[in-house]
Amino acid sequence: MKVALIALGAVLAGLACGIGTALNEVHWTPSQFEPDNRTAAAVGIVLDDSDRLGPKIEVVGGLVYDFGTGQRDSKLEHSFVIRNVGDDMLTLTAGSTSCSCSFSELEEDRIAPGESTDITLNWHLTTSGEEYRQTAEIYTNDPRQPTINLMAQGTILDLVRVEPRQLVLSNVSVNQGARVTFTLFGFHHSDLGVLDHRFDNPESSEFFELEFVDYDLGQVEMNPAPTAAVQGILTVKSGLPLGPLNQTIHVKTNIEEAPELELPISGSVVGDLSVVGGGFFRQQSNLLILGQVDGEKGIETTLRVLVRGQHRQDVQLKVKETDPSDVLEVQIGEAVPINKGVVYMHPMTVSIPRGSRPVARMGFDREDYGRIVIETTHPDTPLLTLRVRFAVR
Repeated sequence: MKVALIALGAVLAGLACGIGTALNEVHWTPSQFEPDNRTAAAVGIVLDDSDRLGPKIEVVGGLVYDFGTGQRDSKLEHSFVIRNVGDDMLTLTAGSTSCSCSFSELEEDRIAPGESTDITLNWHLTTSGEEYRQTAEIYTNDPRQPTINLMAQGTILDLVRVEPRQLVLSNVSVNQGARVTFTLFGFHHSDLGVLDHRFDNPESSEFFELEFVDYDLGQVEMNPAPTAAVQGILTVKSGLPLGPLNQTIHVKTNIEEAPELELPISGSVVGDLSVVGGGFFRQQSNLLILGQVDGEKGIETTLRVLVRGQHRQDVQLKVKETDPSDVLEVQIGEAVPINKGVVYMHPMTVSIPRGSRPVARMGFDREDYGRIVIETTHPDTPLLTLRVRFAVR
């Protein structure tokens, strides 16, 4: 028994000696750096009570930069100075940013003790509110601060504002064009004028005309109240190519402090006859996607044929052809005036009946799809063709 106790004591003494030697050799042990928001203990970095600091980050002037007052829609930037006040190499990694803030420059990602570097952020004051606050993350190997959040904040001043902020022109008639208005509101200036304007897309700019007229502020209720206003009248000429409409107006005013304003234009150009539908239909390509259809259950969906222009009340529609004719069935209902008679709507039901035979019209080319041909009495559009992508199991 006495011999066993002596042996056990020797083992314990040896174990304690080994642990003490290991602790004496390691002052602090950083794990491999990972960009996250965990604490120093969570990432496995431990500092002992020695005089060693390891990497230590300091943001000169603080984490928050207050830019004061900025003009809405302007672009600003600020450089944060990052200093390593520790005694080992500091590493930096750019993390995520909020939606309107981005890194334009990260000069150095490794900073020696006593050295510093700049991190430059830029942001666009696009919010509709009166206050602005955006953040950017920096990941470090400082065990005390694995993540720092740089912040830019301030208030937004309106010198010139455009309302609405985007023009959406849905279903512009290729034969009639369209007209739409927008307003430039000025603040803190009694005189507002337009010095110049241009269209961003040269391919379609010839189809747009823009004029500016004085605007009466008597009926305007805004906070803060505008001090001047100018109305823009945009005319879209007929003849634009069918399909998506994408354009941007750039406007320069006489307010020197205000940046050049941008007004995006989006929408689509259609003929006097167009087809619209739900999630199954792609209007840009007149494509109906039915996908895989169970032949025992069949499928049915309703589209709408819209007729505009001077012939809208008189146009008649009828089904001329379907392919495959024994699988695709189409019925067209009576026309109904909508939008106070500006448009006449013809409901059209497309179905694959229950018990239909197997057929594959998926393919990779439009010529492989099924087809629906509508005959019309419109003088410019005698035929309206739709493609149908489907397969019957």
